[in-house]
Amino acid sequence: MFSNLPMLAILRGVRKQKAFDKDSEIACHVVEGQEGKEISLAENEMRMHPADQFEAFKSLADEGKGAEDIAARFGVTPTLVRQRLKLACVSPKFMQIYRDGQMSFDQLMAFRKTKVYQYRAIVQGN
Repeated sequence: MFSNLPMLAILRGVRKQKAFDKDSEIACHVVEGQEGKEISLAENEMRMHPADQFEAFKSLADEGKGAEDIAARFGVTPTLVRQRLKLACVSPKFMQIYRDGQMSFDQLMAFRKTKVYQYRAIVQGN
């Protein structure tokens, strides 16, 4: 998988201009596993949906990384990391509603404080 899509587009454009032969070799460094995941997150962090940030940060936190370490790796503040990690107790159903743009971040954060019986009432429309 080519994680740097802008670079791929540039290479395709240069190839169309016949700036290099179709048989030319292009250096490529494949990074897999956790390091690859972290590089991908760092590349895409600015355009990531906050829900995606949460999942990525939670994955690292589950591996024992602290908020300060996660923040330093991705150029964000520890406060932002902690804020995103607070979403861990939000229902996946509400997370999807948020992803779909039918709920604001503030509303989602309010739901993280909601008790289970309150969730049922809201979801069932009572």
